[in-house]
Amino acid sequence: LKMIGRLYTVLCTQNAQLALANQSLEERVAQRTHELETANARLRTLSRTDALLGIANRAYFNERLEQACGLARRQNRPVGLVMIDVDYFKRYNDHCGHQAGDACLQQVAHILAAGVQRAGELVARYGGEEFVLVLPGARLGDAQASAERIRAAVQAAAIAHPDSPLGPCVTVSLGFAADMPRLGEDPEWLLRAADAALYQAKAQGRNCCCASPPTELAA
Repeated sequence: LKMIGRLYTVLCTQNAQLALANQSLEERVAQRTHELETANARLRTLSRTDALLGIANRAYFNERLEQACGLARRQNRPVGLVMIDVDYFKRYNDHCGHQAGDACLQQVAHILAAGVQRAGELVARYGGEEFVLVLPGARLGDAQASAERIRAAVQAAAIAHPDSPLGPCVTVSLGFAADMPRLGEDPEWLLRAADAALYQAKAQGRNCCCASPPTELAA
């Protein structure tokens, strides 16, 4: 009986030790899984973010624009798009240097990001000194209001531009478009329309907002 008792005690001790070991292993696995998920989330964020400006990059913009147009088709809602260009940015870089130019773009990006007001909206760097704003559910009047708000906010920030023909501060030109996405249509149509409007804003003297020409949306 004493032998049986000792064996029982040994078995109980081994079972307790095994249970503790299993618990420790499960905790390590859970911790490692959490670390991997955190690392993957960080990598996804980095792949979608412009390294200099901390806002969405062009690749992620393309992805989100396609998603927004697909959802708009299903819900029978419009999509708005605003393209933004920093006026005379090359002259800013030439006069102030590229580091100052980077700092200028960071300030503009911060202003744009602060202006995102509704769920689903996205501001992204399109390339160089160009930015783009996706506005799900926005009609042309909504896109115009967003564009004018951005233009006024950048001007009010009074970022010094020593070599701008428009005045002492950085300004932006904006083109906007909005329409109902059509079945089978590439989202590029909306981008082309907003880009045409941006070209028109530059032609009209810059530091202004222009709507897409109707022919662009009808094309």
